[in-house]
Amino acid sequence: AEGALVLLVLMRSRLSPVDQRCAIPKVVVKPEDLENLKMESPRYVGIDAQSQPFTVTARLATQGASGSPLTVLEEPKGDILLSAGSWIAVEARQGVYDKTAAPLELSGDVSLFHARGYQLRTARARVLFAPGEAEVDAPVLVQGPDTELHGEGFRLEAKGARILLLGESRIVFFPQEPGQSRPGVGPR
Repeated sequence: AEGALVLLVLMRSRLSPVDQRCAIPKVVVKPEDLENLKMESPRYVGIDAQSQPFTVTARLATQGASGSPLTVLEEPKGDILLSAGSWIAVEARQGVYDKTAAPLELSGDVSLFHARGYQLRTARARVLFAPGEAEVDAPVLVQGPDTELHGEGFRLEAKGARILLLGESRIVFFPQEPGQSRPGVGPR
């Protein structure tokens, strides 16, 4: 009886081919994949020193070879919920995080949005998390419900308590009725 069962199993395996839906796909490993650690759709959730929750995500994170302190982020996005109930969100095409010095260098269509309707656009920015600072050494445009700012650079200090436009700058005020907002300003 056992011999007949073994014969039946052997015959069945030869008669019915392996279901291709269950086959394990081939993994293609490139030389650079062996040197760099990669993670798709990383998500980092935390709380800052003022107990404000924040989230950082990206399409792809790649850490440099040999324990490099640099992590390259493709399409990074971040947001923080401020203690006053408002929020700030930021996005860019690329970011580089240095875990030794702790800045996040953003580049490529950097946009920052604030819940009060303010939007900052620039080519690159440097964010320092611990002191709550940001620096922009490229032309910057800041639009708000009643204001538009242009500058050759920008610095945010003390978690937004001080905002400085650098270089040749221009501020335009748009008078409006209370409760009215300017069209085209705000998150995409």
